[in-house]
Amino acid sequence: MKRKFNFTSFLLLISLFTNAQGRGGIYLNVSGYKTHTLSYETPCNQSKNKIRIHNIFGYGAAVTVIKDGEKHILRKKDLYGYVDCNNATYRFYLNTEYRIVDAGNIYIYTQEEYVSQYKNSSRTIYHFYFSTAPDTEILPLTLQNLKHAYTGNEKFHDMLDLYFTDLSLSSYDEAHKMYRLNYLFEKYQNL
Repeated sequence: MKRKFNFTSFLLLISLFTNAQGRGGIYLNVSGYKTHTLSYETPCNQSKNKIRIHNIFGYGAAVTVIKDGEKHILRKKDLYGYVDCNNATYRFYLNTEYRIVDAGNIYIYTQEEYVSQYKNSSRTIYHFYFSTAPDTEILPLTLQNLKHAYTGNEKFHDMLDLYFTDLSLSSYDEAHKMYRLNYLFEKYQNL
């Protein structure tokens, strides 16, 4: 059976998709992040509202927010982070942005690196990082760094030795919808 193209359904679908993207904005500080209070909040479905992250000469470590056609330039070092129109949350640390992928007992972050391979192709490599709280130092996600960050927590050290290698620290637990590191951290803290 052949289906006909329904333009009204198509417009409704586009409208739902656009509205689902919601709002982006800036977290000025960690308390704004914790309470989900955005500054310079911008509806994502309007072209006159944008957030641009700069890492190039001229702007340096800055964020440009265009809200209602008005341009604001902010320094990364004065901000906590931002939410983009795909609802991804980023934190600034030492003028670099890190995507927050798990905000459990251990904050887990990623950064993407695009690596060229063959003619006109590239692949994405994800680098993982962590912090012990939403506003503490961000470190590479390694066994050594975790053990150092949680000095004195023998249960956690034993759990790391039992379940992980450096390569498996970034594994995601589909069943529990969280990173395995956070799932096991919570489990072992309650023993």
